[in-house]
Amino acid sequence: MNTIARGLGLLLTLGIAACATAPPPTLYKLPLPSPVDSSDDRALTIAIADVELPAYARSNLIASIDADYRIDLDDNHRWASPPAEAITRTLAAHLERQLDADVLVRPYPRTFQPQLTVTVQFDEFVRSADGAALMRGRAVLDIAGSRGIEIVRFSIRQSASATRIYSAYMTGVSKGLMQLAERIDTAISASLPVRP
Repeated sequence: MNTIARGLGLLLTLGIAACATAPPPTLYKLPLPSPVDSSDDRALTIAIADVELPAYARSNLIASIDADYRIDLDDNHRWASPPAEAITRTLAAHLERQLDADVLVRPYPRTFQPQLTVTVQFDEFVRSADGAALMRGRAVLDIAGSRGIEIVRFSIRQSASATRIYSAYMTGVSKGLMQLAERIDTAISASLPVRP
């Protein structure tokens, strides 16, 4: 009996030692566009809600998909902050640059009255087997004073400069969000009576 107890103790000790020596996961953040100059005469104010992601993409573990539509969550490569937060703030920065607008993310100041509210719902947000950023969904544009909404449907595939390098994937995500900002800009130009 003592031999069994000692063996179990040794296995437990080895297991704890193995866990203690595992390298920490690598964390990645999204690259942001260069900031726009501050201006008092911007003609557009935009509010953006936190983006909605599919369940598999809400984890800090980076989600990849293979040819058989299997999702793999990589425990060794993670988002540095919650993905929805990082994606929302990066998209807001791209919108601000693309539209020369003031873009605020919730929570908004009490006195903030946006001319446009943007809500983005992703049906797909994943890294492909070759490292590309895949994103598909819709952006809903609610224009203040308008009785309707504008829906921008999108399907974006932004290739990565390197297949297995996760930082290249993050650059691809940021470039994909820039494309989304450009599509939103096009829709706004057609819908808003006044543009800067």
